[in-house]
Amino acid sequence: MHHFKTGEVLRMTLTKFKDVGYFNSYFSARFFFIPIFLFLLSCNGVEQQSSETQERKYGTWSSPITAEKTFDAVKAYNNLFFDNNTLYWTEVRPTEGGRSVITSLNGDITPPGFNVRTRVHEYGGKSYTVENGVVYFVNFNDQQIYVQKKEEVKPLTGPGIRFADLITTEKGIVAVGELHRGEHYTEVDNFLSYIDKKTGTSTILSSGQDFYSSPTLSPDGKTLAWISWNFPNMPWDGTELWVANFNEGTLTYPRLVAGGDKESIFQPSWSPSGELYFVSDKSGWWNLYRLKDNQYEAMTPLDAEFGLPQWLLGMSTYGFTDKGVLCTYFQNGESVLALIDFHTKELKKIAVEGNDFNQIRAQGNIAAYLKGSWTQPIALFQLNLDIMEESSLSQAQPITINPEYFSTPQPISFPSKNGRTAYGFYYPPKNKDFTAPQNELPPLIIEVHGGPTAHVTGTFSLAKQYWTSRGYAILDVNYGGSSGYGRAYRDLLNDSWGIVDVEDCEAAARYMISQGLADPNKIAITGGSAGGYTTLAALAFTNTFSVGGSYFGVSDPALLLKTTHKFEAHYFDLIIAPYPQGKAIYDARSPLQHVNKINRPVVFFQGLEDKIVTPDQSEIMYLALKKHGIFTKLFNYAGEQHGFRKIENLINSLEEEHAFYQKVFHENLQ
Repeated sequence: MHHFKTGEVLRMTLTKFKDVGYFNSYFSARFFFIPIFLFLLSCNGVEQQSSETQERKYGTWSSPITAEKTFDAVKAYNNLFFDNNTLYWTEVRPTEGGRSVITSLNGDITPPGFNVRTRVHEYGGKSYTVENGVVYFVNFNDQQIYVQKKEEVKPLTGPGIRFADLITTEKGIVAVGELHRGEHYTEVDNFLSYIDKKTGTSTILSSGQDFYSSPTLSPDGKTLAWISWNFPNMPWDGTELWVANFNEGTLTYPRLVAGGDKESIFQPSWSPSGELYFVSDKSGWWNLYRLKDNQYEAMTPLDAEFGLPQWLLGMSTYGFTDKGVLCTYFQNGESVLALIDFHTKELKKIAVEGNDFNQIRAQGNIAAYLKGSWTQPIALFQLNLDIMEESSLSQAQPITINPEYFSTPQPISFPSKNGRTAYGFYYPPKNKDFTAPQNELPPLIIEVHGGPTAHVTGTFSLAKQYWTSRGYAILDVNYGGSSGYGRAYRDLLNDSWGIVDVEDCEAAARYMISQGLADPNKIAITGGSAGGYTTLAALAFTNTFSVGGSYFGVSDPALLLKTTHKFEAHYFDLIIAPYPQGKAIYDARSPLQHVNKINRPVVFFQGLEDKIVTPDQSEIMYLALKKHGIFTKLFNYAGEQHGFRKIENLINSLEEEHAFYQKVFHENLQ
């Protein structure tokens, strides 16, 4: 991780990489929660462009990377799963209205009319499983489990309970269940459920705690392990790892084996030999452990993150092969793929190109995973560990854009308030057809990821290149509270959401200005969901930014508490304060309550079916700004939830955001 002390050093570094075609993260900053934004495009079949270079102001360059090309043939991969020797995965397809389908190398499994997606915890995640070619999946429209044998699809369960995180047993399915008894989060129950494969009857295996995830069955079928946690914790704050004796439909002798209120457990998994592995952050870092003689045994202690914040069910950072544990960890701004020996616990890095690995799955000596890098978008790969040979399994349709239009992301660190160091990825303007007038500085976009407990990785994104190829600079910020940098950094946001994140985003902008890399009068800030809140708070409580873009962002946290879903119902207790005891703190940090302090233009983008950040959050802020005479626009999208999935809305929102910034920067609107 570089910490550039002077503008000259940074400019020299960027110049060194100027002509290299590099390629946001697994999640785009504006669209964090929906993995559709893994802009999975390759750079083959390059289109030849004019070699003449013109002089034109930053931010006004023309680019072959149109909004249509940015999202052309985009699909997101997720939920990898091995059944015998067949690898399955899901693809989210904007060209099919955002439908999610199960597919394999042999073609699509899910027939038309079905959408494989669960709404448990609202964010969903693992939505299917396969056993000897028989597919069990959750259909989005009714949230029920269907069984598919070849082309025959039949409902297995009846209405009433949502299901997710499915695993099969000899006679049934174990899943996370969610029962909605009313609209308010207090009327929602979560539990472990057992579903009979023949009758579809569901019974409760374990209940009494607020949340459950990650059921996993031992190889002999006799022991079930799972994670649970209670309010006010989120899964990255404190969880418990339980095991119990399992007999089809019943659990006996449940016992707590790891975790607690201040320890986060992630991805319990049984090895082929019957040992229980899991990730714990008890050392201050999410490291890999196994349970041996009822004691924790660290596999390879590192100041690195082998785990992730569990926003989605079914996340995976490691898998078992015949040669050891194939794993990925995040350290110093990038992910690493490695193999840990079962016996010696020696860790060896695997020499494959990439800086972002996830969804690690393995069977025998074959592993599959999603991988991206600064030069390549996320795609699906397979690794043969016998010969250490990697091969690409699935790519999106190639694009015909010369990589000389692509900017190189550079990981940087920069100083923030109270002696903190914050992190990010800097993308300089890049377009082979244009140069800027001498001594002119580019407009800068500060991108704020969602969560807020999440992080960005610098993985190739055409959405980033859409901006940089037009003469914008981007700084994608991993502010204090982001994951990927250890528990202490992640905990910086406790009691401080709306303070630390805003300070770090302001520090990021001021740092780039101080280095002579951004026009101080043309600084945009944009983000989605929690990133939208930080965007609005930065506009209300600082004078650094010229314009803001909020994608389904939070404008008033106290108002959101009245409409939010169960998963995040007490999230704010930890990162702001308990409510209503802390009402004064909420009011102090609410952009809506301080709307009179916002004197810069703001554009809003909102899905009308969003159940996480409801449409009133954007509507009320938009109307308040309009009442105060601030230039503002609101774009509502029918049929969209939390994160846009439909191709026409992805295109429209990007074009309208660009048009809004252009109007502000070139007509000097205030």
